[in-house]
Amino acid sequence: MAARSGSGRPRLAELNPYHLRLVDSHAHLQSRAFRDDADDVLAAAYEAGVERLLIPGYDLPSSRAGLEFVRRHGLGTTAGVHPHEAAAVDDDVWAQIVELAAEREVVGIGETGLDYDRGYSPREDQLANLRRHLALAYETKKPLTLHCRSKPGERDAQDDLIGELREAGVGS
Repeated sequence: MAARSGSGRPRLAELNPYHLRLVDSHAHLQSRAFRDDADDVLAAAYEAGVERLLIPGYDLPSSRAGLEFVRRHGLGTTAGVHPHEAAAVDDDVWAQIVELAAEREVVGIGETGLDYDRGYSPREDQLANLRRHLALAYETKKPLTLHCRSKPGERDAQDDLIGELREAGVGS
């Protein structure tokens, strides 16, 4: 019988004889949805066997909130603008993202990329946003956190992303 956690659920480590290591690369615990219970959700993740969490920024407010959250919890965050928000990024917002990216707890740049499925921002704005993030990742020597989605059955966002990465010298 598996050992039980404080919540009565089996502990993942007891259910997993191979000791699979878990990392949550996309824990938006700084978002409004977790305003009242982010600390409890974080504790539950650790209890379930998650070893590390990344708190990615997806716009300027979430990048700031992510930095505040990780400073309280000893985690890492990213600073950046999701492709959905790309059209809203002006030079002032970008300058503030660049400032945040210099912080020690900001361990990556993004979340950036291309999302042609939902189309909340025009493709040209998404491409410009991606290029800024690529340049910032090079400048800071921090990894880039990518998002990529095409419409079902299509792959144009993936093809464009690979093209942009190659153009920037990634993988060549």
